[in-house]
Amino acid sequence: MNWHEYFHIDDATGVLYWKERPRFHFKTDRAFHTFNGKYVGHKTGHIGKNGYARINIDGHTHRAHRIIWEMRNGPLPKSMDVDHINGIRHDNRPSNLRSATRSQNMRNRGANKNNTVGFKGVSFHKQSCKFMASIDGIYLGLFETPSSAHDAYVAEATVRHGQYIRTT
Repeated sequence: MNWHEYFHIDDATGVLYWKERPRFHFKTDRAFHTFNGKYVGHKTGHIGKNGYARINIDGHTHRAHRIIWEMRNGPLPKSMDVDHINGIRHDNRPSNLRSATRSQNMRNRGANKNNTVGFKGVSFHKQSCKFMASIDGIYLGLFETPSSAHDAYVAEATVRHGQYIRTT
């Protein structure tokens, strides 16, 4: 789609605003005049349950971050994702978006919701009463404190994941 026919991006906030749309986007003159009279200049979409900004166009739901990426960078290959660098799903500033493989995008996730230790990559090892660090299923060692185990995780994550590291 030619997203530039639909939207204007506020680069500072990552918010999309409706543009006046051409007549051929609509089945009737009434729909054309109603839409352009009601929505032009207003913010688009809503934040979905999963935290992503979503926009409905002609009965189809689109994620705002993908639209913004394509408006600034062109089509995204189907094998690629758009990654939010800071991990905030509705922060769609172009400077916060980058292309990533699915694997890279998953590395930029935060700690799991069921993490009871409070540090990504760290769990409590009951048999030793110590804290275990691991990454990508690889054991990194046992440590006296959760912060020292997390330090080991961060060091290894930096080597393995590079710019896609997220340690919190």
